[in-house]
Amino acid sequence: MTISRKYNPIAPFIALLLPTLVLLLGIGLSSPDKIFSLRSISTTSSTLRKVAGSKNDLVHTAKWLFGHLSSRNRLTMVNTTPSKKGDVYFLSHGGPPTIEQTHSAPYKAWQRIGQMINSDPPKGIVVISAHWENDTGFKGSESVIVNSNKSNPLIYDFYGFPKHYYQFKFVSSFTPELEASVISALQEGGVSFTRADRGLDHGVWVPFKAALGDKTSIPIIQVSLPGSADPRATIKLGQALSRVREDGYSVVTTGQAVHNLRDLFSGRRMPYTKPFLTLLNTALSSDDAIASTVDLLKSPLYKHAHPTDEHFFPIFAALGALSSDTTKVKKDKKEDIFVGVVDGNGQPAQDEGLGWGMWRWTAAS
Repeated sequence: MTISRKYNPIAPFIALLLPTLVLLLGIGLSSPDKIFSLRSISTTSSTLRKVAGSKNDLVHTAKWLFGHLSSRNRLTMVNTTPSKKGDVYFLSHGGPPTIEQTHSAPYKAWQRIGQMINSDPPKGIVVISAHWENDTGFKGSESVIVNSNKSNPLIYDFYGFPKHYYQFKFVSSFTPELEASVISALQEGGVSFTRADRGLDHGVWVPFKAALGDKTSIPIIQVSLPGSADPRATIKLGQALSRVREDGYSVVTTGQAVHNLRDLFSGRRMPYTKPFLTLLNTALSSDDAIASTVDLLKSPLYKHAHPTDEHFFPIFAALGALSSDTTKVKKDKKEDIFVGVVDGNGQPAQDEGLGWGMWRWTAAS
């Protein structure tokens, strides 16, 4: 007599609950501060459903589960000691002369930022500068470029300055862990990218040298702006990079709050500087900071403050990095580090100067 095996109708439902058992068993089998990684749990869940579906047999599913558990190298263990969520900064980066203007408000603001960073160092820093756009320029490409040179050589991307400006040093590097976190964040955020053997441009190393000194042990990796004049592409980049904050990395973007060098060097009056700076600071403090800041692109003052977009757009990356969900932007606390008008000699000015803005956003405790 042939005895047929009866289908157990509750087996599929129990199989769907087994990933939870895997998690609980993982906690029990490992030290209290370790659990199975979510990626392993997801893989286990998918495989369990395949096993249960193909066998229709809870016994076979249970045997597979305990066989899987007995093979310790098939489950990825991760340390769950929480990292402090990384901060977000926007820095006005100025130019090489500001490094020597130690009396100036911008220099003192950079030093204050260095104190903030060093007092509770992040695991690393992802930086975006106005001086690195996708190679196509602002011609429509939403892809970005990630530096692949771990030694972060300096790029002296300025001309006509005294010789010693080209001898300034700032020593830094990045770790494989930071690099992997950035690559994963871009992939998960749907941002395409390429790699380039590059270094840090003056939009990074000038303020970082003042803030962190001639050398830092904090890992730093630079990512370019997308090559698109649509602010949504830069916001999307920031939202993708918001994921690295959960791993304890900070996101720093650099540009200039008001950047019209043509008017500055020609000696023209710049009556738009302070009004636009006020509009910008108000927009960044609003309940919907992203929408309010995007609206500034329509302001009659914008093209005076920014004849070209590249020094303004890093602000969009900072706002995007506050959260991958734009409805959660308000959960980060904005702090004004320095907002003001400064002339070419580092002195406070009313009209004839660039607009400087430096802000930090910290996660709500």
